[in-house]
Amino acid sequence: MAADPATCPQWLLFSELRKELCAAQDRRSRVIGFKITFVSTAIAAIIAYDVNDALLLVPAFASFFFDLLIVGLSVSIKRIGRYCREVLEPGLRGGWSWPENRLLWEEYMAEGECFQWFGLAGNLGLTGLTFIAASIGLFLQLSLNQASVLSIVLAAIIGLDIWVHVRPRRSMRGGVAMRKVPQSTSGPEEQG
Repeated sequence: MAADPATCPQWLLFSELRKELCAAQDRRSRVIGFKITFVSTAIAAIIAYDVNDALLLVPAFASFFFDLLIVGLSVSIKRIGRYCREVLEPGLRGGWSWPENRLLWEEYMAEGECFQWFGLAGNLGLTGLTFIAASIGLFLQLSLNQASVLSIVLAAIIGLDIWVHVRPRRSMRGGVAMRKVPQSTSGPEEQG
């Protein structure tokens, strides 16, 4: 007999985590939208008002810091999904006699063909273009040595940005450690 979803603690937690996941996805989308708006507006203002082109470093660094926020939200989303897949869904499968040949949602999303690189490439592409514009601005305003050193620093930061984007995916592999809850030998009335 199938369990009633309204009384199943796993289902209730799964539903609440789904709401949290949707909220995190919404926050991430807003950060990405703000990043695009801020970075493109800052570059346009620097170019339009004919100020020092070395100021293009500001939107480049801002783009990197926005990327860190985006990665933080992505890790939160992946952590929720992994918990649902590895801890909650096995209990849901058994509680409702879900057929073994049909994947639950997070099992399906963990399949390799569900991952797409488009968002990652677009986000890093925008940051890369911002860094290229900043490097050009540096070479237009500073001496060759100064511009070269700062461009190398920018290249190292874009390398770090790529690593930060790819690293959470690799560190999320493996099993979730299940903490054993100690069983009480006495009843609640005896525990004082």
